[in-house]
Amino acid sequence: MRFLALVLSEVGRSDLAYRLLLNESYPSWGYSIRRGATTVWEPWDGWTEERGFQTPAMNSFNHYSFGAAGEWLFRSVAGIDQEPGALAYDSILIRPELGGQHPRERPATRCG
Repeated sequence: MRFLALVLSEVGRSDLAYRLLLNESYPSWGYSIRRGATTVWEPWDGWTEERGFQTPAMNSFNHYSFGAAGEWLFRSVAGIDQEPGALAYDSILIRPELGGQHPRERPATRCG
């Protein structure tokens, strides 16, 4: 989810990133959350209705690097980012993406 949502937003398909986040059907982040996960399990099918949990030896139940939606939520949904080429957020860009608008279609507020 981490990179997938960011790339989807970058190419103008935030609608799909929102669906991955909010849907409760398989495969989605919401599917795992609905079943008690606090992050996405390593494979998307870490738990399924048909089989239950996969073997714990083959499944990270706290696979933060793949399951983190936080960066996408901050950078795309909340729109808190930095100007391209800026160092250490010396020039902050605020451009929320509510509902899945493409970044070039959103108004930006520049700070710094």
